[in-house]
Amino acid sequence: MCTIRLQIFLILALSRSSLSLEIIRGFIDDYTKCAIATGTLNCSSNSSYHSDAEVFLMDDDGVGNYDDRMGWATSDEKGNFEVQGCGYDFLSDPDPYVKIFTFCNAPRGKFIKTRVVQKFSPEKIEYVLIKFSKSS
Repeated sequence: MCTIRLQIFLILALSRSSLSLEIIRGFIDDYTKCAIATGTLNCSSNSSYHSDAEVFLMDDDGVGNYDDRMGWATSDEKGNFEVQGCGYDFLSDPDPYVKIFTFCNAPRGKFIKTRVVQKFSPEKIEYVLIKFSKSS
């Protein structure tokens, strides 16, 4: 992803014509998509852990690449969250998923990753209830 951004930057830097800039900007905008994810977290062992959990909306960039952060939020006192953001992949749509950092059943904290769901705004990716178990 960084290599592609560098290539686009170099093209923009070398290009002086406003028409070239508009073509490149339009090309990038075609692959930018926004997503909204909502849900409720549940920690059955300690209900205080489902509030203030960090919730990240991520773009899965595949093996060997760092995933891009599209958005960030925290859960409320009941475990409810809504996180939104936009992502860009070269020649394809982003692959959004939610990554949650929690202390539920993990004294040092842990990340939980959901599956990729290809839904984009105005539709919402809805996780009805995400339960943290000792094995997750």
